[in-house]
Amino acid sequence: MSLKKFSGTIIKIIVFLMVAAAVYAYTPRTQQPVKFEPVPQGIGLTVTEQKVNVYGSMEEDAKVLKTYFFGEKIPADREIEDWYKLKMGKNKYGYIRKRGISVYDPGKKHVALTFDDGPSNKNTPVVLKALADNDCRATFFVVGAMINKRTEVLIKQEVSQGCEIGNHSYSHPFLPQLRKKKVGDQISRTDAKVKAAAGVSPQICRAPYGGLSNMVLSVMNRPNISWSVDTLDWKTRSAGKTFKAVRKRTRDGDIVLMHDIHKATAKTVDRICRLLKKRGFEMVTVTELASIQGKKLLPGKNYNHFRKD
Repeated sequence: MSLKKFSGTIIKIIVFLMVAAAVYAYTPRTQQPVKFEPVPQGIGLTVTEQKVNVYGSMEEDAKVLKTYFFGEKIPADREIEDWYKLKMGKNKYGYIRKRGISVYDPGKKHVALTFDDGPSNKNTPVVLKALADNDCRATFFVVGAMINKRTEVLIKQEVSQGCEIGNHSYSHPFLPQLRKKKVGDQISRTDAKVKAAAGVSPQICRAPYGGLSNMVLSVMNRPNISWSVDTLDWKTRSAGKTFKAVRKRTRDGDIVLMHDIHKATAKTVDRICRLLKKRGFEMVTVTELASIQGKKLLPGKNYNHFRKD
């Protein structure tokens, strides 16, 4: 074959392939309909971010039909992996991403178990196992200096189990005694450690020793979470006394203070979870508790509980 004929053949093949590609690209193809499953009966859906949007479709550029705000409940009745579907009117539906929406049981009471001063390489795994075994979530207020190559995996595990990470300063000082810049450093350094370990940024704080001032709250620029049930586990180092404090004092909407750096505390978490579940409680994160109870979480404010009364 001559070079001229060979070149002509190659050109014809290229033209053919280009035409075929164009025809394929512009040929309408039937898409398989997305199959939504019913949302399980008896569950509630509450917004845990500042706001979430309802879209007219699941496309990238879909029109926003409605916005739900923190603490509002979502009346969805269908779901797929990443989306909920809800009726917006006659023959009209909206679609809302699951991110920023938490599932809870509206027929139960709710409480937030919180753990300070970790992560502890020895004791935090025991706490996490107890939570997982009992299908419970909690909030861990971590100290930045405790996060290292050995313990950062625990931060990841806390997040993967649906728990919440709060900022408990970098070195656990009494913040009101520090200058404003030093307070900022305590918060920002821990934020950076958590972000590097698990890819999330703490949205709530807890001041060490409960030490607060207007300056500290201003620098935090996020809600500070105190507590309504102090188990005194930091003082007693007793599994029995920690359990007894929870058993006697916990009510709907309470925030329970414990420390996952203590062996006795870690040892009794499984027993606490089983007790509270038997009494009709669901254990959720602090942010979920506020949302479920219909309470606001505002920057620069301190919260001791989210009871409805």
